[in-house]
Amino acid sequence: MNSSESDKGESFRNLWKEAGVPDALLSEARVLRILCESCGWRKHPMVVHPVMMHPDISEELIKKDPEGYAHRLEGSNIESVAEDSYRYLRPICRLSWESSLIPRFIEAHIPFVIENSRLIPIEGNFKTPVDTDGKIAKHKSAWSTENLSKMLQNKYLDVYESPNRYFRYWNRASNTGPYQFKDPTKKLEITFEELLKRAKAQESKSSQADGSRIETKSKTKSGEMNESSKFYYLQESLSGHPNMAEEFVKWNWDWLLDLGKKFGWGVPDRNILLSGMKGCSTPAHYDEQENIYCQLYGHKEVYLWHPGDWKGMYAFPVNHACDRQSMVNPDSPDLGRFPMYRNTRPHHIILRPGDLLYLPVTWWHHFRNLDDFAVSVTFWSKQPRMKLEDLKLPLLERQLMTVRRNLEEMIFKMFGQDALIDLGKEISNSAREKWEAKGSERTRKVKEFMIRCLSNFISTKACDAFLIDMIKGRYDQLDCHKWIQYSDTDRFEW
Repeated sequence: MNSSESDKGESFRNLWKEAGVPDALLSEARVLRILCESCGWRKHPMVVHPVMMHPDISEELIKKDPEGYAHRLEGSNIESVAEDSYRYLRPICRLSWESSLIPRFIEAHIPFVIENSRLIPIEGNFKTPVDTDGKIAKHKSAWSTENLSKMLQNKYLDVYESPNRYFRYWNRASNTGPYQFKDPTKKLEITFEELLKRAKAQESKSSQADGSRIETKSKTKSGEMNESSKFYYLQESLSGHPNMAEEFVKWNWDWLLDLGKKFGWGVPDRNILLSGMKGCSTPAHYDEQENIYCQLYGHKEVYLWHPGDWKGMYAFPVNHACDRQSMVNPDSPDLGRFPMYRNTRPHHIILRPGDLLYLPVTWWHHFRNLDDFAVSVTFWSKQPRMKLEDLKLPLLERQLMTVRRNLEEMIFKMFGQDALIDLGKEISNSAREKWEAKGSERTRKVKEFMIRCLSNFISTKACDAFLIDMIKGRYDQLDCHKWIQYSDTDRFEW
C-alpha cells in the first residue's frame, strides 16, 4: 500500500487487496460486502475503516470484575497493546437504575450507562413514552423540537455554525503559542425557532442517498466548503433560564447531589443543553471534571478512550486554542502523522432516550448525533482536590495527564511560549531512551527543570522517555493548524 493510502484508516477494499483478492472482484460492492461480513468486519457510521466489536471483551466480563478491568486498562502500556487495536470496539456496560455495580464502576473510573434513568424525565404526560427498541415517539417526548421550542421561548441561545458537521471546541484567548489559528466555527446568538429555520433551509439543499442525508460537496477552488454548506449545533448553558423553572423542579437533584457527596465531587456547577443537526460531531477531547451525561431525545453515538491512551490521541499543545482536544480525526485517522493512534482502545455505545452516561474525568470522548436535533443535558462536577501527601505512587494515568498539563503551563510561564517547540526540535532527532539537551542554555534549563519536577513522581531513569512522549508529535511539528477543522470528505458516506 502506498503512503497516501496508509496515512489514513485503511479502507475495506485496500484491506482485501492486501490479502490477495483480485481487483475485479473488489470492484463489485456485493462481493466486497460478503467478504467483510464473512470475517465480522462491518460498516460503522463514524469511520471509514473497518471495525468490529472486541472478540475477547464483553459486557459480562467487565461487569464481573470492573476493578480488574480498570487495572487491566491502567496497566497496559499503549506500546504493548496489539497494533490496530483501534479497530476493535470495546463495550460500555448498560446497568439498571438500582444496580449495585454503580458505585464499583464509579470508584474504578469506568464509564457505564444507566438505562431508563430517573434523573431527568423524558416523557410528557403519557403512560408509555419509550418503545421496546429504545425509540421514543415525537408526540410523546417532553424534549421534542416542538416542546423544546416552548421551553426556550424567544430567548437568544448560543448556537455554533460550521461549514461541515464537525464542531470543534476552541478558545482564541488560549492561543498564546506561535500557532496559526482560524476559527473553525462561528458563534451565533439566535432563538431556537431561528435555529430550526436555518437547519431546515440547509437540509433542503442536501441530497438524499440511501435514506441518509449527505451534504452537497460544492467547494471553492481552494478546496474549502463554500458558503452554501452550513450546519448548526446548540450548546446552551442552562443557567439564566427562569422560563425552564417548571422543568428543573422535576429533575432528581437529590440523587445527583448524593452521588457527588458519596464520591467527593463538587456540586454540579455547569449544565449544558446540547442539540443539533443529524451527523453533527464534537471531535475527541477530554474534560477535567466528572460528567453525568443524559440523553433525552434521539440517539447519539459515543466513542470513549481511557486516559492511558493519551499518547495515541495527540493532544493539541496546552497553549493552543484547541487545548484538551485530540488532533486525530477518529472518523479517518491519518496514521502516517499519528502512528500511535493504531494502539488506542476505543469504547463504543449508542445512547438512547433515557440513557445516563457516566463519563469519568480525563476520559477522551467523541460524540455524534444520529438523529436530527437529538437532545442531551450534561452535568459537570469538579473532581476532589488531592493533597500532595495523599498521592500514591505510581501515579494513575488520569493523574499523569494532570502532571503533564501543569508542567507544560509552568514551562510557558517561566521560559516562554515557544520553549517546548525548541525542545521538540532536539527531541525529533533523539533516541527515546536517552536524550541530551545540547542546544541553547534555555533548552538545557527547561529540561533540567522538567526532570526536577518529574522526579517527584517517576524514576529519574524514566524521565527522558516520559518527556519525549509528552513532546513528540505535538511540539516537534508545527502543523496544528491542519488538524483544527476536519473535512466531511474524510468520513465515509453511507
